[in-house]
Amino acid sequence: MSTPVPPPYSTPDQPVPPPGAAYPAPGGAYPAPGAAYPAPGGAYPGPGAPSPAQPSATLAIAGLVTSVLGCTALVGLVLSIVALVRVRRGTASGRGLAIAGIVVGALWLVVGVVVAFGFTGLFVGIFQTCAELGDGVHQVDGVTYTCNV
Repeated sequence: MSTPVPPPYSTPDQPVPPPGAAYPAPGGAYPAPGAAYPAPGGAYPGPGAPSPAQPSATLAIAGLVTSVLGCTALVGLVLSIVALVRVRRGTASGRGLAIAGIVVGALWLVVGVVVAFGFTGLFVGIFQTCAELGDGVHQVDGVTYTCNV
């Protein structure tokens, strides 16, 4: 009696079936055909084919530039956050630019809020002083107030 010859697709870790037994069905223990290779036109371009486009940092650059300008800091902050999300997904580059845009945009927004509250406090103080003094021109502690209540 001779032992059956293993099929060409068997591996050393697969036992050889005993004589007279059927071989295992092909494809059961192996990856599906083509699973180890990319689909046509996939990740491995052929000779002379253009290489896949690298992710760009355009959104991160736009976010940083608009964050630097004080009047568009909110837009720059939003663009930079979107760019950072895309960098983390791997669809864009420019992580450092996106983080810089977030920091600069946030700082400009903080400065804007502080200035807005400062002017609001100033105007509230002036209105209260004029309400107490009444109409006319008044001199208080070296400051001249012209009030029209």
